[in-house]
Amino acid sequence: MFEVAEDLGAQRWPQAAAATPDARTYASLHAYDANGSNTPRRIGRKRWFVLKFAVAAFVALTGAAAFNILTGTPLTQAFAWTKPGLDGWARTAGFGIDTVVLSGYKFTADGDIFDALDLPNARSLASFDTDGVRRRLERLPWIETADITRVYPDRLDVKVSERKAVAVWRRGSETLLIDKSGRVLTAVNRNSELGLPAVSGEGAATAANELFSELARYPDLKSKLDYAERISERRWTLHLANAITVHLPAGGEAAGLDALAEGGRLAKLLETANTIIDLRAPGRTAVRPQPVRAGES
Repeated sequence: MFEVAEDLGAQRWPQAAAATPDARTYASLHAYDANGSNTPRRIGRKRWFVLKFAVAAFVALTGAAAFNILTGTPLTQAFAWTKPGLDGWARTAGFGIDTVVLSGYKFTADGDIFDALDLPNARSLASFDTDGVRRRLERLPWIETADITRVYPDRLDVKVSERKAVAVWRRGSETLLIDKSGRVLTAVNRNSELGLPAVSGEGAATAANELFSELARYPDLKSKLDYAERISERRWTLHLANAITVHLPAGGEAAGLDALAEGGRLAKLLETANTIIDLRAPGRTAVRPQPVRAGES
């Protein structure tokens, strides 16, 4: 049977798509039964597996050597030719993949993990491509690292480490979760309350982490942030509560905020609603009221 380590109590992000089956439901389907049926089974008596495997390996090596001598084919190709037979011998010896233990994941869909494992094409531990599976797993949006261990005679332990969402990126009509590197993790509903800062504009995803590191030095400002807008992929405009807008200089966010904070000016300006604070000119801070929109008095 396939066993799935449970992280089922963890909350999933409210995704735009329908929720995937949880691990328990998915495992019960036996959709990836390595034995090719809906009744997983263990083959062979484990106390004999060492002897059986030794015999199977001897037969495989003898056959490959004979194939090499008769045809002149390199041994690497000879082993490729005998791979289906090796798989069969390994399974008979008790080295079939009967159990898969997954752990460390909360937000990755179970089906995506099993697709990456490709168990229907890996019928035994002998043919399981650990490096290839690791690369496929780490291409999945949420997964940062994957560690795969063969536990003889018949088990795979798969432990993954997932990325952490640090912000919401509003890109056109899409609302996307991103990690600190700007990697898109998943789409979410636009109105979801996730407790994460928001950014918008092209290039915002990859530049967001650096901006948040700067804003962390000014908790009063950061706490009022509605969203940060990336302008022309070169500078930021901060949209704060109470209709306060802060235009930061390109490449000089830290210097601009440091100058604004001198003498307590930042704290005073954050108390003034409907204000534009422009720091784009070097050494100069311009403060002006927000323009009155048509229909407003």
